[in-house]
Amino acid sequence: MRIFSFYKDELKNNWVWIKRAALTFLVFIFIGGLVHMAAPQFIEQIVKTLADKIGGDFTPSSSLAGKIFINNLNATVLAIIGGVILGVIPLLVMAINGFLVGYILAYLLAESNQLLLKGLGFAAAALIPHGIFELSALFIAAGLSMKWGVNYLRKENAGNRWQVFKTDCELILRFLPLIIFLLVIAAFVETFVTSALVK
Repeated sequence: MRIFSFYKDELKNNWVWIKRAALTFLVFIFIGGLVHMAAPQFIEQIVKTLADKIGGDFTPSSSLAGKIFINNLNATVLAIIGGVILGVIPLLVMAINGFLVGYILAYLLAESNQLLLKGLGFAAAALIPHGIFELSALFIAAGLSMKWGVNYLRKENAGNRWQVFKTDCELILRFLPLIIFLLVIAAFVETFVTSALVK
């Protein structure tokens, strides 16, 4: 179908921007892990803050999936809209999310009373199933948003800046259905699959 061909081509054309978003996320996973080693006491505040965003009831339900979706959508929209400010906000969103994942991952490994390999398996079960969809959406959104915020300022686009700015904005809008679709899947996987795997 044409829409799949469009997404495939544009993801390839904009891979360098998406990769920058992903690399920022990965770097801050490492930083979050290091911070946990130095200051593990912040885990309670982090968990409380995350829980407050979606309410205290974590019983798997469509309502919980909806809350998770809205929370993830808010972060994604912030990354997209904030891209207009020289691409700074998407980088911050990637950094904060990467840091939190790294900190929580380090906590899960540190608190595991099992062998390291089993601890890694638990962490993978807690993060990977929904993360495949959620992070794909976030990387695409942040990458395209960073491009939107800086691409029109590049020297080669002098004299054509407004058209480049509009074109990059339109590209983000055309990717919104895919981004939202991925976030919906991520929310339901996190609610019903991840919760079952980590019990």
